[in-house]
Amino acid sequence: MATTREYEITYTMDPRLEEGTREQLTAAIDKKIDELQGMISTNSATTRRKLAYPIQKQSFGFMRLIQAQLPADKIAPLRHDLQKLAGVLRLTIIQSAPRADVTSAIFDSINKPAAPEKAVAAPAKKPAKAMSDQEVEAKIEEALDEEVK
Repeated sequence: MATTREYEITYTMDPRLEEGTREQLTAAIDKKIDELQGMISTNSATTRRKLAYPIQKQSFGFMRLIQAQLPADKIAPLRHDLQKLAGVLRLTIIQSAPRADVTSAIFDSINKPAAPEKAVAAPAKKPAKAMSDQEVEAKIEEALDEEVK
């Protein structure tokens, strides 16, 4: 018996899908999770979002996040089945800690710029001692002799 773990399943649907088709796709994904002995804890509403980069020549997509508990050995079959569904542009499944609430606001953080990190000055290094060509050759020979030993 495989261990049950918490997973976040995020998927992006093709924006050209009609509302009824999107609802059918959402229901099919929920059903597939149930079939694989999973339990959906929370999920977000399907939300239309501008994508950070085009996926299959689409600049927008309908995104949804599901928090679900699934046996670990069911993740590979779930991923395989969901990737084959027509209308799914992108799918991500990651193991995560449970969330108290999942809303579409989670997707808003994607568009916010990250806070700039403070620059940390590198410690000053001493300049290397100038060496003559003969000293360099001697050091190379010494290193090669040690490597052979």
